[in-house]
Amino acid sequence: MLTFDIKTKNLLPPHVQEITAKADFVLYFYNGIFLSNESKISKHASLTVQPVVSTPTSQNRRGAFVRVAKPDNISSKIVTIHMYDNALSETESLALPISSHNTYFFDKHSRAEIFEAHIAKNTIECMVKNATDFVLDQGAQVIAAQVILSDLGAIVENQVKSQQKENSYLQLMTCSLGGKAIRNDISFDLSAQGVSTDHISLNIAGNSSNIINSTVINHEVESTKSEQICKNIVQGSAHIVFNGRLIIAQDAQKSDAKQSVQSLILSDSASVDVQPQLEIFADDVKAAHGATVGQIDAEELFYLQSRGISRELAEKMISQGFQHELMSKVKSPFVKQLINSCMQGAEL
Repeated sequence: MLTFDIKTKNLLPPHVQEITAKADFVLYFYNGIFLSNESKISKHASLTVQPVVSTPTSQNRRGAFVRVAKPDNISSKIVTIHMYDNALSETESLALPISSHNTYFFDKHSRAEIFEAHIAKNTIECMVKNATDFVLDQGAQVIAAQVILSDLGAIVENQVKSQQKENSYLQLMTCSLGGKAIRNDISFDLSAQGVSTDHISLNIAGNSSNIINSTVINHEVESTKSEQICKNIVQGSAHIVFNGRLIIAQDAQKSDAKQSVQSLILSDSASVDVQPQLEIFADDVKAAHGATVGQIDAEELFYLQSRGISRELAEKMISQGFQHELMSKVKSPFVKQLINSCMQGAEL
């Protein structure tokens, strides 16, 4: 049986641990199992957690149902940490598939800022399968980020789905860092009037990592809005794939949709495949998309090196500038700070 050691919390980058202490709620999961004793949830709070209970027919079911109620004009700050470790004990290790399914439900007109980290630190190869659902009731306002931070021994399959009712807003940033292989399957269902969704995606791959992003944004009814911005940074012999479908149905008149994908290649052995797909079946809409793939500008690199900056540091500075636009769009300073801290702790 998998056990949790409090030392496992040390998998978090130090800055993340410091900021996490400032959250209203902190939820810890270890290999998909909710750790109520380690988590921070006050009594009579606006947040409740119902762990998924395994049954004889589904012994490997793990995860939780998290409900966020509407506090008095306050945005709940929530941190969820998923830690994966294939060690069965201090002396025994075994590569086990780990899976969990977590659902966040936001009551009418509730407000929340959520940071969710999936941290896989493994000495031998293992597979993590995670599914996360964001369900927003009428008028809910949610700023969320999901960061995957894993070692080269980990293979991560991540699925995200959203459902929104009238006049709700969801901003989701997904950030994939490292790992042997990461696959993100993300879908946004805009099926109620006045729904707005922003998706910000940052993927950084080094060594021989592979990151695949498959996204679907589906405008089903009129007066819905979405914006998707994706940036990829690839180095070493790594490979990144982006496949993004943007669908505007015939009944989705007066919808507004934007999609932008930019990729920066830092080595000759690295590669990126970008496949944006627009499927527009309505005539009274606004829709725009663009995709670029490029390398670091030689003149910009020369300028920095001529100022006494090493090539390695110059490339890092240019990469950080490339990311800046994305980070500036994150609407929660709390969430933005946590993302930045995780990125500082990533080793690619």
